[in-house]
Amino acid sequence: AGADGAPLGAVDVAVDADDGTLLGAAVWTSPAAPRGVDVPGLLAGLPTAVAVHGRHTLALKRIQAACERARPAGRHWYLEEVGTVPSARGRGAASALVRHGQRRASGLPVHLEASVPATVPFYERLGFRATGHVPVPGGEPLTCLRWEA
Repeated sequence: AGADGAPLGAVDVAVDADDGTLLGAAVWTSPAAPRGVDVPGLLAGLPTAVAVHGRHTLALKRIQAACERARPAGRHWYLEEVGTVPSARGRGAASALVRHGQRRASGLPVHLEASVPATVPFYERLGFRATGHVPVPGGEPLTCLRWEA
């Protein structure tokens, strides 16, 4: 929790009502979370990042920094990740997860970066609008989207 006791974020999961299997998850950062680069945290996590991402680590860190710069300055919720298991695609799990986060935002905007161009219309159907792009060396640019309550 932040200094005021507010949560720093949330992880939401969608499960099948019939058998309880996981359908998807969403990871959110709240307005109470600190912004900017956490240098000690970055350095502490560097060995793991290099082990996972190898020679792509530096490029990934640059993209993450560009995403941070693209975020709006004001208070907002940030949708870091949302995804579903393949068998849940098209069943509304991702929509339900995003809508749940929009309700939790309680009047504050929500920001995200879409890493797959084909998902931009999905977010637009949920009321998001494109606000810009983050370049990705050797790949498709990320699309920044914002939802206003």
